[in-house]
Amino acid sequence: MNVLQAHTRAVLALLDADNASPPLVVCNGQVLADVVPPYVLVYFALRTPTGLEVPEMVSLEQTSDVIVTTAYCHSVGYDTPDAALGVAGRVRSQLRGVIPVISGRTCFPIVHSAGPPTSRDEKSQRPVFDQIDTYEFTSLPG
Repeated sequence: MNVLQAHTRAVLALLDADNASPPLVVCNGQVLADVVPPYVLVYFALRTPTGLEVPEMVSLEQTSDVIVTTAYCHSVGYDTPDAALGVAGRVRSQLRGVIPVISGRTCFPIVHSAGPPTSRDEKSQRPVFDQIDTYEFTSLPG
């Protein structure tokens, strides 16, 4: 496992640790054919900011090894917007403010950085609602 995979797996492990009922189904980048709502679908973006972006963390003379991990969490539920918000609330309780543990890295707390309005999939026969929330954390070597 490389350092980028370690970052995504840390977030997925936090989501998998939810022990409420019914179990939170966590999908990494794809929803398998047998999965039905409620579930959370997670996409990741990882970037390495430069010293110009985060001068307090990276010297302008050094190559950056700062990693900013962004998790786009699609909380999906049937029939009402509240169903999607119920999943989103569980995701929030598992991620917001938590400091991920990644070997060889110093991590900062996960923050909720965006959350547009809940939307409905107009193509589906049964109403399906989606709440997209964005969570981020930063890590440094060490």
